[in-house]
Amino acid sequence: MKKYDVMIVGPVSLDHNIDCEGRERRELGGAVVASGFAAARSGRRTAVFTKFNPGTADAEPAFAGSGAEVYWKTSASTCAIRNQYFTPDKEKRSCTAMGRCDGFFFDELPRVETSVYHFAGLMTGDIDERMIAEAAGYGKVAVDVQGFLRCAGEDGAMTFRDWENKRLYLPHIDYLKTDAAEAEILTGVSDRRRAARILHRWGASEVLITHNTEVLAFDGSQMRTCPSAPEISPGARAAETRLSPGTSRNASTEACPRRFFTAPRWCL
Repeated sequence: MKKYDVMIVGPVSLDHNIDCEGRERRELGGAVVASGFAAARSGRRTAVFTKFNPGTADAEPAFAGSGAEVYWKTSASTCAIRNQYFTPDKEKRSCTAMGRCDGFFFDELPRVETSVYHFAGLMTGDIDERMIAEAAGYGKVAVDVQGFLRCAGEDGAMTFRDWENKRLYLPHIDYLKTDAAEAEILTGVSDRRRAARILHRWGASEVLITHNTEVLAFDGSQMRTCPSAPEISPGARAAETRLSPGTSRNASTEACPRRFFTAPRWCL
């Protein structure tokens, strides 16, 4: 039986993105793609399990070069989302579901061993929430909470609603990923540090909250933050000039070394 460090479960999405200046881009995306690349490129043995209709999409090219092994199942439809962004930082947008994939259930998962199950849904109904408790019996559980908050109406318009069963399932979650708006919906507080403490108190072992200004991580004892777009220090800028032609140092890595993120560990 194959063994992995992490298996990421969720739909790929036919994304139609329109920025605030009207520029359009169509691509196959979704949290499972971003997470699959991040995990595999970090050196972790990574499996991805996704669903799509092969008549409208093909996930294999989307993961080419990632290092992740892709497992997939046919769905009646492929997830499709239209994102209209209203600000340059992309913090404000409207989302419309143009297609929904079939839901994911625990007995469908590939017969492999994994240390972490990462559930990366895009809207409610993608991930059967019972999978969280089921997976916790076999390994650690990571959850991107948008898959339990973002709801698509009959017209496809997406709205966010609180997760009714959050207090039941948070104690089974080792690594909880949420953005600032989602954390406020879950907890009722806008202060990200307070929200992280509340989510941990409700049972999540480690909490990651993202914002366009920072990433915050809390493991119950240490609260760590890192700017999302830090200024490059004079020393880093001087080092940049010493790099060989054609290479570039990532400013975020220079300003916030990898050791900064000891929690949550599934991102490493």
